[in-house]
Amino acid sequence: MMLTRRGFGLGAGAAAAAGVMSPSISRGQSLSKMRVGLASGVNDAQVSFQSIGMHPKLNWYKQEGVELEIINSGQTSTPLQLLATGQLEFATIAPGTLLPPFAANPNLGVTCAYMWMPRIHNHVAVKPDSPIKEIKELKGKKIGIRGPGDSGYFFLQAAFKEMGIDPQKDVEWVSVNSGGPAGQALYNGTVEALAIWDVEYTRIGIAGFKVRSIPNPPTAANLFGNAYAVSSAAFNKDKAKYAGLFRAIAKGQIFTALNPRASIMLHWDLYPETKPKGKSEQEAMADMLQIISTRADKWFPQPSSPDQRMGSSRKEQWEASVNFIGLINPKVAAIKDVAPLFTNEVIAEANKFDRKAFEAFAKDFKV
Repeated sequence: MMLTRRGFGLGAGAAAAAGVMSPSISRGQSLSKMRVGLASGVNDAQVSFQSIGMHPKLNWYKQEGVELEIINSGQTSTPLQLLATGQLEFATIAPGTLLPPFAANPNLGVTCAYMWMPRIHNHVAVKPDSPIKEIKELKGKKIGIRGPGDSGYFFLQAAFKEMGIDPQKDVEWVSVNSGGPAGQALYNGTVEALAIWDVEYTRIGIAGFKVRSIPNPPTAANLFGNAYAVSSAAFNKDKAKYAGLFRAIAKGQIFTALNPRASIMLHWDLYPETKPKGKSEQEAMADMLQIISTRADKWFPQPSSPDQRMGSSRKEQWEASVNFIGLINPKVAAIKDVAPLFTNEVIAEANKFDRKAFEAFAKDFKV
């Protein structure tokens, strides 16, 4: 992939406008390495909103004095463990992976400083011709999950408890991996429903297995999907560094939502090994565009939210998560104060760039 002269000209000019109120690193100043753990690593372009700021045509992280490294953690529960042992500077967490360890140890020393998915992404799906219409009808059924440490597992357990269904006695959980294997397990009758998340269902569809979503319970409306956790001590020591890091990520989310094709191509340019094999570029691009379109709206607050800043957390979201996860974990239910779980201290600074100019840049950028 190469950027056209016209594309580079547009990018360079608009980038200058988009950089208003964003600091730039001085020549010779060293970069701070910031490592983040992701279950998928860089293996597909749905994480392009995080990666593209490393591309030399954008260089958002370098402008903030940051060198980003994306670590493949394998499981969604692993990044928090890596953060706690100092192997990451920030980590992707879901409510189900953070709240139980926090409840067991309120002095965990971890807080969430940027909510990158303020809308819930978990739901249940069945075959299109399945007679199952509601979650409560899954009692006595076999449920497919990606793995026991994943958010889909925690989500459906809590939903069952809310409905008076014992998630350990009234259903059977089966690990089915993701993509084609998960779809095959559903279609061959190994399981009767899947409890995963939005993007995984899109991958299952791309593999040739259509699914039908089952509505979430009303209590799920105020839940969120994922946030970035940081070490409280490290964060308090250098808030400016984290503000710059999250500003680069906010730009990545906006850019990718407005220009997903360019984002995917930039990601492939950074990580050519992640480009899908055995497909034409047109087919691979169509698949990735479908995946991003499934997820992009969840990077932004609900239109009704009183706080529209990128990355912001609301107390109500954390309280709703405590109440929901508390259905399956009495220690989580006992959490009385959610204040230590999140901070918005650097959110204003992370949003300090000319949003309109940046959106124009994103839309006009050509690859």
